[in-house]
Amino acid sequence: LLMDQINRFIRLNRPKPKDTKLRPSEMMVLMVLCHRHLSGQGSVVPSELSKELSLSRPALTPILNELEAKGLIRREFDVKDRRRTKIVIQEAKIHEIKAGFGNYTERFQLLMDAFTPEELISFYKLLTKANFILNEYNKENSDEKSI
Repeated sequence: LLMDQINRFIRLNRPKPKDTKLRPSEMMVLMVLCHRHLSGQGSVVPSELSKELSLSRPALTPILNELEAKGLIRREFDVKDRRRTKIVIQEAKIHEIKAGFGNYTERFQLLMDAFTPEELISFYKLLTKANFILNEYNKENSDEKSI
C-alpha cells in the first residue's frame, strides 16, 4: 500500500514540458543545473550530475548533447585540469528554462498551500530522513564504483 502511494506520487510529480520541446529527462537535468546556478553553486562535472540524478554517465551523455545542441547548456574545460569538463547552464536561457517549469512549480505550490505549516515540517523531515537512508544505501550498493 505504501509503495503504491510512493509510485503514484512519483508518477504525478514527474516534470511535464509546458510550452517547450524538452523531454522529462532533459527537464530533470535542467532543474538540477538551474537550482545549482540560482543557489550560487555554478557549474558541475558530469560525474557529480550523474550521481545527483542517479543516472549512469552513458545515459547522461546524450541528454547533455541534446541540451547543448538546443543552446541551453555549454561544456567548459576546467582551467586547473583540462581533462575535466564542467557543465554550465546558459545564463541567457534561464528565464526560458524556468518558464518551461511552470506546471511543475505550480504543482509544488499547490501541495505547499494544501498542508499546514506543521504538516510541511513533518513532510520535510520525513523526506530528509528517507533521502539520507537511500543515499547511504546507494553508496553501499553502488554499481558504478568509478563515479
